[in-house]
Amino acid sequence: MYTIIAEGTATKERTLSEDRQFLQVQTAMQRMAQDFAQAYSPLYHSYVASSRPNRERRGQGQSAHRPYRTTTFPRTTYQGLQVPVVVNEENGAISFLTTSNRRKIQNSKESQYAWISYSLENNPDDDKRADAVIIRRVLSTDPYTEDVIREDTFTEQRLLDNVSSLRFEFWDSQRKRFVERTRNMSSEIHLLRAVRANIVWVNEQGQEESFERIFRPFFPFFDTEKDRNEKEKIIEGLRKKKASSSKTSPSTGGASETPSTASPTPEGGTTPEEGSTL
Repeated sequence: MYTIIAEGTATKERTLSEDRQFLQVQTAMQRMAQDFAQAYSPLYHSYVASSRPNRERRGQGQSAHRPYRTTTFPRTTYQGLQVPVVVNEENGAISFLTTSNRRKIQNSKESQYAWISYSLENNPDDDKRADAVIIRRVLSTDPYTEDVIREDTFTEQRLLDNVSSLRFEFWDSQRKRFVERTRNMSSEIHLLRAVRANIVWVNEQGQEESFERIFRPFFPFFDTEKDRNEKEKIIEGLRKKKASSSKTSPSTGGASETPSTASPTPEGGTTPEEGSTL
């Protein structure tokens, strides 16, 4: 009886210990899932303005204006919406704009928009099992400020300790596969269609364990290139129709009548013109 109780207690403690370890990793993965699932960009439902924005806006009946562009928002859509940049200078680091932020203090000057940054940095602990930790940085105040992506403007949080490696991969919608850098994508370098994260974590026994998940934004897929081509085709057709109609003079309709040169007589007849032969 004593042996059975001792083995049951040991199994319970081992299971709870393993669960606590895995819970740390799963909590970090869930935090990433919330951020990537609510990644924001107007390119999910719109397309980048052409190199001739004034002409395009006149075709829509809108007033032309000069787009406001910064290093943080390098492009604009045809509607004038700013496109946020996706920074992926290293394989284990990324910065992007999300709508996953929630106010912690009532009436604080924040909204659901926030810049999120993930990176792998050195582990400062003395009793570390691995050399790195995952750092999550948040900037939720005034996210549309120019050149806002700086480490001194972010609030820092240690997301997961004892990490050996962190790798992000990005879905290329044209080549139908994941690539290691956003700059390696064939198009849409500032648009996250899907992100695959791989974390190698060291448990309390010193063993490395690999965890992998794929995150996808909530936005449905819209073929914005197809929308652009169809719209430009319609605008070009209307422009040609207007040009052809302006070159053609309007028709008066019906046959033209030549006025008679004869003048009426008192008896109701007509008098021939002078010089005519009876």
